[in-house]
Amino acid sequence: SVSELAQKFQQYLEEAILDPEMFQSGNVSRFVWQPITDIHLQSHLPFELEPNGNIIYVYIFAIVGVFVLILACINFVNLATARYMNRAEEVSMRKVYGARRTQLMRQFLWETMLYVLLALALALLLAEITLPGVNALAGKHLTASLLTSPFALGLLGILLIVVTLMAGGYPAWVLSTFRPMAALQGQGRSRVHHPWMRNGLVVGQFCIATALLIGTMTVYGQLHYVQEKQLGFDKAHILVVEDARQLGDSYRLFRDRVAALPQVSAASAAHSIPGRPFDAMPFLPEQPSNFQETSLAYTMVDEHFAEVLDLHVVDGRNFSPAFSTDSSAFLINQQAAKVLGWSDPVGKQLDYGYGEGTVVGVVEDFHFESLHEAIRPLVMPYIRWSPGFLMVRLRHGDPQKTIAAVRAIWQDVNPHRPLHTSFLDQDYQRLYDSERRMARLFSIFSGLAILIACVGLFGLAAFAAERRTKEIGIRKVLGATTMQIVTLLNKRFLTLVSLGFVLAIPLAWIALHEWLQHFAYHVALSWWVFALTGGGAILIAVLSVSSQAVKAALTNPAETLRYE
Repeated sequence: SVSELAQKFQQYLEEAILDPEMFQSGNVSRFVWQPITDIHLQSHLPFELEPNGNIIYVYIFAIVGVFVLILACINFVNLATARYMNRAEEVSMRKVYGARRTQLMRQFLWETMLYVLLALALALLLAEITLPGVNALAGKHLTASLLTSPFALGLLGILLIVVTLMAGGYPAWVLSTFRPMAALQGQGRSRVHHPWMRNGLVVGQFCIATALLIGTMTVYGQLHYVQEKQLGFDKAHILVVEDARQLGDSYRLFRDRVAALPQVSAASAAHSIPGRPFDAMPFLPEQPSNFQETSLAYTMVDEHFAEVLDLHVVDGRNFSPAFSTDSSAFLINQQAAKVLGWSDPVGKQLDYGYGEGTVVGVVEDFHFESLHEAIRPLVMPYIRWSPGFLMVRLRHGDPQKTIAAVRAIWQDVNPHRPLHTSFLDQDYQRLYDSERRMARLFSIFSGLAILIACVGLFGLAAFAAERRTKEIGIRKVLGATTMQIVTLLNKRFLTLVSLGFVLAIPLAWIALHEWLQHFAYHVALSWWVFALTGGGAILIAVLSVSSQAVKAALTNPAETLRYE
């Protein structure tokens, strides 16, 4: 039992390992247990083995996929019920010859299942063809063999039954309820007619499609925000040398030789850099302070760290070789001074596991982590041993030549280890890879949703125009213009689409507000995003319906009335 093991382990710590007074004061770390299978999707701790996924996004895209499938089912229901009059006589004749209602429903459900089976076969073929593109889009390595696993086959079987019942259940019920006499006399539509059902499905369809469009625009807006927001440091033109610990005590020699290159303006060594995990440890601040002892994020840096990142020292000074005491000194950020409660932090003492030192400067707060996190207090002791990274600020020019020069110095100083480099701005942007993939997938899903909704609207408009052929012919004979006819046919559909948009607003707002809470810094939900999306959905609906309306309006009245 996990809970029993965790309880015994904590009891062992309290009795045999740690000072009981520490537990009484609450100033002690707790050990958290988690299943290995939960780490990839549900763990977001520092120093994970690899970038983890997010179970929230799995749920989001599963729900969106279901919504797109529901849109297709709504189309089938709408178009099947709209066209049922074409089969009224067939159904009535079957009833006259003794067919029972259950037999008729089974017949229509089997017909629907045939459609779904054909769609499923086509979907499997398309899935295999588009798999390389999907992998590139989602950043995964999926294989077609996943679709033949017992779990996938079982899921597809369940999907086949569920979609058949969703798409074919209502039309089968409608078609099986015809009264033979009424249908044969041409009164089937009046006997079995549920416009509220069809109208409700159109509203639901555009509600889902519009909500997805609003979501797509907001996700792209948040991505633009995190890419353009001022981070408090300049991440451009900085070459990162990875695994600098391999240099050992030679890192200063390597750093100084690189800094002397004409293509380089400055070089710095640090244990961690923006966009990478920052460790934390307990610090004892000089009193009076808000804490006797507290855990703070930290990274050891040299005297060039602020220069390379273009950090602003707002109080005190930067590290300097002119001061021999700086070997045990600290820089802190503004948030650290605020959390510790120091109004005048320069000159204050800090003590930690490697000794005591003095705060010589305060740098302006900068986002050393992603915008998912609020800026934390950060302590920057002067570097004491070989760093994890070297940062090299490049001058304008050909970066490949500079990298080649840095590589030559590396081979001279450390010939037995390979050099690994990257660029800081690209590394930092990788923090938002999952959001970028989400935006791309959302745009595809939204496009599919709008396309499916418009196809359904197009079909319903064609049916409405066909059903009102005689009315349109008479109106034209009496002097109605093409624009009046188009307006007449658009009016009902625009009402339904507008209602769908109104219902989408609170749903989209709640979902997006919840998603944005995963960012400590995010865009506001602007009214213009909702207005623009609603206007776009209405415009698309108008174009879909108008194409059929114009066709009906331009038809010669003599031909339509003769047809009727």
